[in-house]
Amino acid sequence: SCGAGIAVGQGELWGREICGAGPFSFLGVSVGLDPPVGRPSPPPLWGRTSNPSPSFLCPTASSSPPTLFPLTTCCGAATSRPTAACLVTGYLPEPVTVTWGGASPGDVITYPANRDPATGRYRLVAQLRPTEATPGRSYGLTVAHPPTVCEASSRPIPPEVQVFHATTCSSTGEEMVELVCFITGFTPATVEIEWLVDGVRGLLVATQTSPCPDEGANTYSATSRTNVSSVDWLEGKTFTCQVKHLASGTIMQDHARFCQDTPSANRIVLYVLPPTLVDLYINHEPKLRCLATNLPSDSDLQVSWSKETPGGLQPDLLDLREQFNGTFTATSTVAISSQQWEAGERFTCTVHHRDLPTPLHRSKPSPPHVYLFAPHPDEMSQDTLTLTCLVYGFYPVDVQVQWLKNHQNVPEEDYVTTPPLKDGPKGSTFFVVSKMAVAKADWERGGPFVCMVLHEGLSMKFTQRQVQRSPGN
Repeated sequence: SCGAGIAVGQGELWGREICGAGPFSFLGVSVGLDPPVGRPSPPPLWGRTSNPSPSFLCPTASSSPPTLFPLTTCCGAATSRPTAACLVTGYLPEPVTVTWGGASPGDVITYPANRDPATGRYRLVAQLRPTEATPGRSYGLTVAHPPTVCEASSRPIPPEVQVFHATTCSSTGEEMVELVCFITGFTPATVEIEWLVDGVRGLLVATQTSPCPDEGANTYSATSRTNVSSVDWLEGKTFTCQVKHLASGTIMQDHARFCQDTPSANRIVLYVLPPTLVDLYINHEPKLRCLATNLPSDSDLQVSWSKETPGGLQPDLLDLREQFNGTFTATSTVAISSQQWEAGERFTCTVHHRDLPTPLHRSKPSPPHVYLFAPHPDEMSQDTLTLTCLVYGFYPVDVQVQWLKNHQNVPEEDYVTTPPLKDGPKGSTFFVVSKMAVAKADWERGGPFVCMVLHEGLSMKFTQRQVQRSPGN
């Protein structure tokens, strides 16, 4: 069964008035229900309310649940008694039972059902005309259709809200974080969605889908998407998707944020963020950002900048913010020139904190240069040959070298890689050498052999070089 509530008031038009009955009116309009002879006629024109009541019924292959449309008299229609009605339509098979809660039997008229020749389904109209109506009194309408009854409930269902995130790139090449809010399992379909940044409204621009019916259920789902900059994300700001569902009187939320584990000094993380392409090539005002996250306190904190070439740097005032989890995030911004950036100038951010045993340092990454050398001709008389991969000029020191043979990973015990070493006594970059022994027979079969290098300074985070025996050699 399903229900609809209609409030009655003497001398008022009831429900939600719809001017111009349109395709859902009847009695000489498009639906064309003819009242039976000898029975009272419905009021002159009826209109459909904008939101049909959900049926919460379960159709089968040979049955279809009814849909309810509360009806109201149209603009200017005069009635001698308060009147309310409901169109019950689209059901199969017959019959349905209509009950008006709180009404006397003499105040209720249920018109006989007729069958729509186009769809083969039935429809009828149930009318209530109280002899004496108390203003504001409510009458509950219940329609039972035994062949398709699944759950007798017409109460609103609040939404469930979940926020997920993923890294993406904007049209300018700046790294962004996409936030997606999934709003599911609610009815009726109207919801209000907004995004908050640390509890503040109006800071994000979002796109959202219209609520869509869930397959096999009487509920709806929707999504909302927005993008935030990597700077705001790494600062640990909290992004909230807030959904207001007026029908159920609920406000539901879910949150997303970049976070570390329990705060402690050895979990402080330092980032140096490069200039955006817009600032670098369009505005010609590039800026570097040093971001320290997960600071356990703001006491005795110092952030400084340095560079390899002579000259000082003038950073902006330190931006220090407390996060929801009690940690602090510090951001230091410094202006540089496009020429310095293009020339490969190295800038270093240093953080001093009372809980750190030694300062933390972070610089702009330098990608490695990779060269792969085939076996030396003097080796060709031996049964085992040596492939050598030289990786140099990279910063920071973390690097990974992996060998592949015939597109398959080579086990680590089959090659040797030196620890990272400074490129020179005064150098700030590093190098490693990796060598792998291969059987002469494998080399002569043509390989190929690949040296793959992973480093954060590389645009794709990895690069590779390939070598194989040339024909005739």
